[in-house]
Amino acid sequence: MSVRKSRHTVFNLGLGAALVTTAMVGTPMALDSTQHSLAGRGSSIQHVVYIITDNVHYSDIQQMPSVMHFLSQGTVLVNDHTVLDSHTQDGMLSDMTGKYPDQTGVIDQGFYEGSQYVSFAYWENKDPDGQPHVTTTPNWIAFNQHGWNVGAVGAPDMELESAREVTPAMMNPADSKPADYLGIAVHQANGQTIFGSPNLPYLFHAPSWSHPDQTLGGFPGWGDDTDLNWSLQATYEMQTHGVPVTFTYLHEAHEVNGKEALPGQYDATLRAYDTAFSRFFENMGKAGLTASNTLFVLTTDEGDHLMPQGELTTNLTGWLTNNSLYAADPSNLTVYGDSGALVYLKDNRTLPQVLAALPAVPGWDFVANPTELKALHMAVTAALDRTPSFVLFAKPDVYYGYSGSTEWHHNPAYVWNHGTISPDILRIWAGIVGPGVPAHQTSAQWVDHADILPTIYSLLGYDLTGAHFDGIPIASVHQPTHLQGEKLAKVLDAESAFKQLNAPVGSFGMATLKVASEAAVNATNSEGTRLDTLIQSWTQTRDALAAQLQQDILNLYQGRAVSPAKLAQDTDKAQSLLSTVTSFVQ
Repeated sequence: MSVRKSRHTVFNLGLGAALVTTAMVGTPMALDSTQHSLAGRGSSIQHVVYIITDNVHYSDIQQMPSVMHFLSQGTVLVNDHTVLDSHTQDGMLSDMTGKYPDQTGVIDQGFYEGSQYVSFAYWENKDPDGQPHVTTTPNWIAFNQHGWNVGAVGAPDMELESAREVTPAMMNPADSKPADYLGIAVHQANGQTIFGSPNLPYLFHAPSWSHPDQTLGGFPGWGDDTDLNWSLQATYEMQTHGVPVTFTYLHEAHEVNGKEALPGQYDATLRAYDTAFSRFFENMGKAGLTASNTLFVLTTDEGDHLMPQGELTTNLTGWLTNNSLYAADPSNLTVYGDSGALVYLKDNRTLPQVLAALPAVPGWDFVANPTELKALHMAVTAALDRTPSFVLFAKPDVYYGYSGSTEWHHNPAYVWNHGTISPDILRIWAGIVGPGVPAHQTSAQWVDHADILPTIYSLLGYDLTGAHFDGIPIASVHQPTHLQGEKLAKVLDAESAFKQLNAPVGSFGMATLKVASEAAVNATNSEGTRLDTLIQSWTQTRDALAAQLQQDILNLYQGRAVSPAKLAQDTDKAQSLLSTVTSFVQ
């Protein structure tokens, strides 16, 4: 399912949220709009507007004239890619942090932590494992350190996600509805955080764009039938009231009245999207926030695979615990069902037998064992219990449930699938408009989620080397004056090698996933051991080469000296490893 709060969350969420640990503001307080250094030297960016949509394809955007006209002022990346699993929460977090799931600690819409599943929650809240829900530094911190207030409008984990997270101290005495305090937060440069629109009077009492006789009021939720204008207007209100950096979530476009629809049936939704954006761009322009002083980023979390008859579903738990090769102990097994299903074993000593029995389990294409999860940046470093024993990537039409009958059936309620390995899911897009970004450009450069925030940093003139990004600045989007001509061509070559080597769905990741699938079904024999050892060796070499090549690229962007010979040598080493790995599976 495509909605942000998916059925997977509803089935499995058992999080008893801890209290928010960041500094909080309850009853109405004046917003600290003091700004300090803002953008770095050489940048004229005064505002950053980041908007991420849920399952909106580039073909959908092409049916939105106002959006296409606006994006023509900058660069559209038509060869962007997801992380794995390709789902809303982990994908958006990677896009908003520049880091892969092994750093964010969020590898799917939900994940298992010892005794329960957890899903969307506030960034700094403690999960059952005692670690913050998102295990990397909050993405607003660097902006705060440069003097920017940072707003969140429905953006995953940057705001309160559940009424269980709302405490009386957060609420305005004039509004005691916990739901009104979800979905909205302002992380101030002074270190305090304001939760909920009732604590932002300029937002709560703003006349609604959609209903001029009403005020904007509280956050309407994440449902696919909510008014897009609310989130875009909330973004506008923040941007015009001392919050120059905003992260905004918009629900998907393949819905009609909150239900998934086939192509041709959701045209009215696309028109509503375009109308809402048209009003947003117009009002931003009237307020003086244009491509001349504002950096706009518009992208999506993942693509969708169309299943006209509905997704083909079965109970994966049933197949794993009752098949002809090995019956796993149900008490030892927990499945987070999906088209990219996370499987957790309490006792991993039986993992080889479970993996070797997968030929008797129907419906899957690939399996990532523990070694491959490291290759795909899916092994969580700060919270080991979040890493599954293995991930089973289903065929594009298949959805794995975790309970009920093992009989196969089509579910016509869900005609779009994502989470697994399929080009229409993995390949996405991004549009970037603003100072320093080439205009009227469509770029086919291969990029992924982790490259967006480093590109924003680079355009702002911020230090890149201390941020521990997994991605790199996108050379087709930002071309500093010291990186031109032949030097730029060399950087593009280096970036291409780096991405194919390091990205989860790059050539290295997809090739090792094939080897891992073969290793898994041979997990109880010497061939499985040989292949697994090979992946481990490749990954160790990959990590070292990728780190060196990334450092070269970041140094070049920072204006530091990198000899052409060294850059060429590091690029060649990366290409050599890629050739070795990809030729192995041909």
